[in-house]
Amino acid sequence: VHRESIIAQSCNFEKNLDKSGAVIKDESLNNYLNEVLHRIVQDSQLTVKVLRSPSINAFAIANGTIFVCTGLLARIKNEAQLAALLSHEMVHIINDHSYQNLLNTKKMALSSAKKQIGLEFFFGSLATNIVNLTLKSAVSGYSRDLEREADSLGLIKMKEASYAPIEFRNLFLILKDHIEKENIEQPYFFSTHPALTERIDNYYQLAGKGTV
Repeated sequence: VHRESIIAQSCNFEKNLDKSGAVIKDESLNNYLNEVLHRIVQDSQLTVKVLRSPSINAFAIANGTIFVCTGLLARIKNEAQLAALLSHEMVHIINDHSYQNLLNTKKMALSSAKKQIGLEFFFGSLATNIVNLTLKSAVSGYSRDLEREADSLGLIKMKEASYAPIEFRNLFLILKDHIEKENIEQPYFFSTHPALTERIDNYYQLAGKGTV
């Protein structure tokens, strides 16, 4: 497994998504999302793009691009919740989670068939663009430990950018309520690595019960 190869795969995946027409070309929207991201982290190599998809999902790929699906974006209530989402995904990139996750290639290979079924359910025809283990992992979620790391460090980064940390928890609660009302399985951004209820509990452990 080579980092250069992972980045090259990510760049090719992004080009294919751009060609497919799935990426929304709205300059005002893109500028706003990237302003929020760069308020959290001063790294011009990171960027945000919006995917035209009803999936309640967001994911980051190794070349520095964060994708947010319209299904998730529509449920975000304020800028602080957006910051929470972007902070989480940003950590996946900065802490090299794609590379860390792929070191265990045997485990990934065993789970790839199951993940492809999930990708087709949430992304439909877009799933055909997700052809390798690196990208399937990025979309469908990392290990429990890596997701916890993204939550904990993401919470720190959004607090440093002067966003209310309680909105990190509130984003979980909004989507938990939606999932329960619609009686659907938890989507990838809040997948079983770990489950929503566990991530809410983790928030309180990190921030304290009285944190606002």
